[in-house]
Amino acid sequence: MNPRIVPVALGLTYAAVMVAALAPPRLTAARPGQVTATPPPPIGPPWPWPTPSPTPQDRSDPEARAILGRSDDAMNALMSVRMRIETRNSKAPADPAYATSSAEFAAPDRMHSVHDSGFGRQEDVHIGRDAWTRSGDKPWEHRFNAFAYRWPRFDRLYEPGSEWRSAARNVRIVREEELPSGTAVVLSYEYGAMSEEGRFFTFMTEWIDKRTNRLLRQDETNDDPWGSRALIRSEFFDFDAPISIEPPMPATNEAALPSLFMPAAWRGEPAATVVAWAQSAARPPRR
Repeated sequence: MNPRIVPVALGLTYAAVMVAALAPPRLTAARPGQVTATPPPPIGPPWPWPTPSPTPQDRSDPEARAILGRSDDAMNALMSVRMRIETRNSKAPADPAYATSSAEFAAPDRMHSVHDSGFGRQEDVHIGRDAWTRSGDKPWEHRFNAFAYRWPRFDRLYEPGSEWRSAARNVRIVREEELPSGTAVVLSYEYGAMSEEGRFFTFMTEWIDKRTNRLLRQDETNDDPWGSRALIRSEFFDFDAPISIEPPMPATNEAALPSLFMPAAWRGEPAATVVAWAQSAARPPRR
């Protein structure tokens, strides 16, 4: 995924989960078919945002939307899950993956991930507002986030009312497919996103278990003209398995540390002030 993108639309891939869980936007109401203005500085990029454009028209199949909504509910009811992610060339999906990730999640606020690519290995642990990271064989480093990590958080139908991300659009049933675990309903949909060059669309194909409504597999591509055009393939498994995620090292005094995803202007503010802001950014109902 293009690192210039603010990938908060679904919270499903590793990067999306990270940003969606750590940086909830301040939400405002929008009239149907219209979008709101620029998101607040804490999660915006340093460049000016483009002029808001109308939300794309939705031509979803009602039955497909209902399946996607039930899948959100099933995934949000989980206590734990594991996932594998492969990043491939979308023009040559049979070629070996050039980046792989594995992640495990435990409700309500824990995540452990390992990402391998040509740049090496990175490992991350998030527990609430504490985050630890290490690259390769380097020692762990601890950081204190502005926002507490939250999991699960599947909101594919949630309309945030912002021009820089949108809810699932044009949801349709593609087919049913037999998998080793049983029958899966294959859905496709798209959602709008934003890079510094302008608006683009991300296209999703998902395999949802017909019996449990759990998300089993997800393929993601996009039409960002400046992006990597990668195919990101994710698989979910070990639903509600016993998963233990513990700090890899003791947490450090938060006052002495810079914070991930925290604007420089906030770093002198008391932690209680930052937490109060985060807690006030309540979301309206997603459906």
